[in-house]
Amino acid sequence: MLYGNSAEELFRSLYEENQKIVYAYFMSCFRDPFTAEELSQETFEKVWRYLRENPYFIPVQRKAWIFSIVANVKNDWLRKKQRGLPYGGTLEDCRSVISDPSPYGNPEDCVEAIPIQQAFQMLDQAEQELLTYKWQGLTSLQMELILAVPASTLRSRMATVKKKFRKALENCGVNWE
Repeated sequence: MLYGNSAEELFRSLYEENQKIVYAYFMSCFRDPFTAEELSQETFEKVWRYLRENPYFIPVQRKAWIFSIVANVKNDWLRKKQRGLPYGGTLEDCRSVISDPSPYGNPEDCVEAIPIQQAFQMLDQAEQELLTYKWQGLTSLQMELILAVPASTLRSRMATVKKKFRKALENCGVNWE
Protein backbone atom coordinates (compact mmCIF):
# COMPACT_ATOMS: atom_id res chain seq x y z
CA MET A 1 0.00 0.00 0.00
CA LEU A 2 1.35 3.42 -0.93
CA TYR A 3 1.02 6.30 1.44
CA GLY A 4 0.76 9.99 0.80
CA ASN A 5 3.76 12.19 0.39
CA SER A 6 4.03 12.99 4.05
CA ALA A 7 6.24 11.39 6.63
CA GLU A 8 3.42 12.02 9.10
CA GLU A 9 1.07 9.65 7.26
CA LEU A 10 3.68 6.92 7.00
CA PHE A 11 4.66 7.35 10.65
CA ARG A 12 1.03 7.24 11.78
CA SER A 13 0.50 4.04 9.83
CA LEU A 14 3.68 2.42 11.20
CA TYR A 15 2.79 3.48 14.72
CA GLU A 16 -0.76 2.12 14.53
CA GLU A 17 0.44 -1.19 13.05
CA ASN A 18 3.33 -1.76 15.47
CA GLN A 19 2.84 0.14 18.73
CA LYS A 20 1.17 -2.69 20.64
CA ILE A 21 3.59 -5.37 19.51
CA VAL A 22 6.63 -3.19 20.25
CA TYR A 23 5.31 -2.49 23.76
CA ALA A 24 4.52 -6.19 24.25
CA TYR A 25 8.02 -7.12 23.16
CA PHE A 26 9.65 -4.75 25.65
CA MET A 27 7.27 -5.99 28.38
CA SER A 28 8.30 -9.58 27.66
CA CYS A 29 11.96 -8.59 27.88
CA PHE A 30 11.88 -6.43 31.00
CA ARG A 31 8.56 -7.13 32.74
CA ASP A 32 8.34 -3.48 33.71
CA PRO A 33 5.62 -1.26 32.23
CA PHE A 34 7.64 1.93 32.79
CA THR A 35 10.69 0.57 30.96
CA ALA A 36 8.53 -0.91 28.20
CA GLU A 37 6.77 2.41 27.67
CA GLU A 38 10.02 4.40 27.74
CA LEU A 39 11.73 2.11 25.22
CA SER A 40 8.64 2.03 22.99
CA GLN A 41 8.63 5.82 22.89
CA GLU A 42 12.36 5.85 22.14
CA THR A 43 11.78 3.41 19.28
CA PHE A 44 9.07 5.48 17.65
CA GLU A 45 11.01 8.69 18.21
CA LYS A 46 13.85 7.16 16.18
CA VAL A 47 11.36 6.05 13.50
CA TRP A 48 9.92 9.57 13.36
CA ARG A 49 13.33 11.24 13.12
CA TYR A 50 14.45 8.87 10.37
CA LEU A 51 11.29 9.40 8.33
CA ARG A 52 11.57 13.18 8.69
CA GLU A 53 15.23 13.15 7.59
CA ASN A 54 14.59 10.73 4.69
CA PRO A 55 11.28 11.83 3.14
CA TYR A 56 11.47 9.39 0.21
CA PHE A 57 12.19 6.33 2.32
CA ILE A 58 9.46 3.70 2.36
CA PRO A 59 10.41 0.51 4.23
CA VAL A 60 9.85 -2.59 2.13
CA GLN A 61 9.59 -4.91 5.10
CA ARG A 62 7.96 -2.58 7.57
CA LYS A 63 7.91 -4.83 10.63
CA ALA A 64 11.51 -5.98 10.06
CA TRP A 65 12.62 -2.35 9.79
CA ILE A 66 10.80 -1.40 13.00
CA PHE A 67 12.26 -4.38 14.86
CA SER A 68 15.78 -3.58 13.75
CA ILE A 69 15.28 -0.26 15.53
CA VAL A 70 13.71 -2.07 18.50
CA ALA A 71 16.78 -4.31 18.74
CA ASN A 72 19.09 -1.29 18.71
CA VAL A 73 17.08 0.53 21.38
CA LYS A 74 17.05 -2.59 23.56
CA ASN A 75 20.79 -3.19 23.12
CA ASP A 76 21.61 0.46 23.86
CA TRP A 77 19.50 0.31 27.02
CA LEU A 78 21.16 -2.92 28.17
CA ARG A 79 24.65 -1.55 27.49
CA LYS A 80 23.97 1.62 29.43
CA LYS A 81 22.45 -0.34 32.28
CA GLN A 82 25.44 -2.69 32.34
CA ARG A 83 27.82 0.30 32.57
CA GLY A 84 25.84 1.65 35.49
CA LEU A 85 24.69 4.72 33.60
CA PRO A 86 21.16 6.05 33.81
CA TYR A 87 19.36 5.59 30.49
CA GLY A 88 20.37 8.41 28.20
CA GLY A 89 23.73 8.95 29.90
CA THR A 90 26.94 9.11 27.89
CA LEU A 91 30.64 8.61 28.39
CA GLU A 92 31.53 11.40 25.95
CA ASP A 93 33.06 13.65 28.55
CA CYS A 94 35.56 11.40 30.29
CA ARG A 95 37.08 14.26 32.25
CA SER A 96 34.05 14.36 34.55
CA VAL A 97 34.60 10.72 35.44
CA ILE A 98 38.31 10.98 36.25
CA SER A 99 37.73 12.60 39.65
CA ASP A 100 34.98 10.09 40.53
CA PRO A 101 36.27 6.50 40.76
CA SER A 102 32.85 4.91 40.45
CA PRO A 103 31.30 2.16 38.35
CA TYR A 104 33.42 3.24 35.37
CA GLY A 105 36.51 1.44 36.65
CA ASN A 106 40.04 2.76 36.68
CA PRO A 107 40.25 6.51 35.87
CA GLU A 108 43.35 5.89 33.75
CA ASP A 109 41.25 3.74 31.44
CA CYS A 110 39.03 6.74 30.81
CA VAL A 111 42.01 8.99 30.11
CA GLU A 112 43.24 6.44 27.59
CA ALA A 113 39.87 6.67 25.83
CA ILE A 114 40.30 10.38 25.04
CA PRO A 115 42.59 9.82 21.99
CA ILE A 116 40.09 7.28 20.70
CA GLN A 117 37.34 9.89 20.94
CA GLN A 118 39.56 12.42 19.16
CA ALA A 119 40.24 9.92 16.36
CA PHE A 120 36.52 9.18 16.09
CA GLN A 121 35.78 12.89 15.75
CA MET A 122 38.23 13.09 12.82
CA LEU A 123 35.80 10.97 10.77
CA ASP A 124 32.87 12.53 8.96
CA GLN A 125 29.33 11.95 10.20
CA ALA A 126 28.52 9.07 7.83
CA GLU A 127 31.73 7.27 8.81
CA GLN A 128 30.99 7.77 12.50
CA GLU A 129 27.50 6.39 11.96
CA LEU A 130 28.84 3.26 10.26
CA LEU A 131 31.35 2.59 13.05
CA THR A 132 28.69 3.20 15.68
CA TYR A 133 26.33 0.71 14.06
CA LYS A 134 29.15 -1.82 13.81
CA TRP A 135 30.06 -1.24 17.47
CA GLN A 136 26.42 -1.84 18.37
CA GLY A 137 26.69 -5.24 16.72
CA LEU A 138 24.57 -4.62 13.65
CA THR A 139 25.20 -6.72 10.58
CA SER A 140 25.52 -5.16 7.15
CA LEU A 141 22.02 -6.50 6.34
CA GLN A 142 20.55 -4.72 9.36
CA MET A 143 22.39 -1.52 8.44
CA GLU A 144 20.99 -1.88 4.92
CA LEU A 145 17.47 -1.68 6.34
CA ILE A 146 18.28 1.39 8.40
CA LEU A 147 20.40 3.31 5.91
CA ALA A 148 18.72 2.15 2.68
CA VAL A 149 22.14 1.39 1.16
CA PRO A 150 22.98 -2.06 -0.26
CA ALA A 151 24.78 -4.36 2.20
CA SER A 152 27.66 -4.95 -0.22
CA THR A 153 28.23 -1.20 -0.48
CA LEU A 154 28.16 -0.90 3.30
CA ARG A 155 30.75 -3.68 3.67
CA SER A 156 33.02 -1.90 1.20
CA ARG A 157 32.57 1.44 2.97
CA MET A 158 33.18 -0.23 6.33
CA ALA A 159 36.56 -1.56 5.16
CA THR A 160 37.56 1.95 4.05
CA VAL A 161 36.28 3.53 7.29
CA LYS A 162 38.20 1.01 9.41
CA LYS A 163 41.44 1.88 7.60
CA LYS A 164 40.78 5.60 7.99
CA PHE A 165 39.93 5.18 11.69
CA ARG A 166 43.08 3.13 12.31
CA LYS A 167 45.15 5.90 10.68
CA ALA A 168 43.37 8.54 12.79
CA LEU A 169 44.06 6.49 15.92
CA GLU A 170 47.74 6.31 15.05
CA ASN A 171 47.78 10.09 14.50
CA CYS A 172 46.25 10.53 17.96
CA GLY A 173 48.99 8.43 19.55
CA VAL A 174 47.08 5.20 20.23
CA ASN A 175 49.54 2.35 20.72
CA TRP A 176 48.42 -0.97 19.17
CA GLU A 177 50.69 -3.18 21.25
